[in-house]
Amino acid sequence: MSKVLAKVKDYAITEEMLNETVDALRTQQHINITSEEQKQDLLDELIARQLVVEDAIESGLTQTEEFQKLYREFVFQHSIGQMFKTITVTDAECEAYYNENKEQFKEEMVRAAHILVEEEAQAKELLAAIEGGADFHELASANSKCPSGARGGDLGDFGRGQMVPEFEQAAFALNIGEVSGIVKTQFGYHLIKLLDKKDEVPFTDVKGQIEQYLMSKKQNEMYSNFTQGLKSKYTVEKA
Repeated sequence: MSKVLAKVKDYAITEEMLNETVDALRTQQHINITSEEQKQDLLDELIARQLVVEDAIESGLTQTEEFQKLYREFVFQHSIGQMFKTITVTDAECEAYYNENKEQFKEEMVRAAHILVEEEAQAKELLAAIEGGADFHELASANSKCPSGARGGDLGDFGRGQMVPEFEQAAFALNIGEVSGIVKTQFGYHLIKLLDKKDEVPFTDVKGQIEQYLMSKKQNEMYSNFTQGLKSKYTVEKA
């Protein structure tokens, strides 16, 4: 039995209730209550709140139609929340949904490397060197003005709309391993090498989205089954 710290009429405010409020403030609002003085202030606030509640009850506020609507909505939300706590979605379920519905996760993506220089003449020299057998990535490391040069020109994966139009058009037109001609953009002159091409979003990128969808689906199914079952327990009359 938790220690009673205060009473407002017949309503007991316990040590457990105070500790629960302290925990809620810490987790929800990042407010840490540590000193005894702070705890006493919080206890005073709980007492004040209960005084307001007692006054509302005495004045008949809880008997009004508006209150009853709020009360029923609270009961509904709390009941459904408790029921939904039993629902889980596993990683295996998410992965199975992904594999069975891959058409939903189609998105054309490429991975490319590039060499960026300021002068067209230099771009022509580098292209000639590549056509002569020079290593693209070594040339990118030595010559590219883009920060990606430190990675051999590797820009990583990107989809449509992420690069300037001239660069995008050239990159998506390449075959894997192919190097473009000179591509001019607002940034300078590029040589682009296509490293990879794919048309589906990786599972890890959409796992959260799938988990949310499956959770919502299970909640809707549980709610529907639960309410259908209640129709045989309680009388329902429709005008």
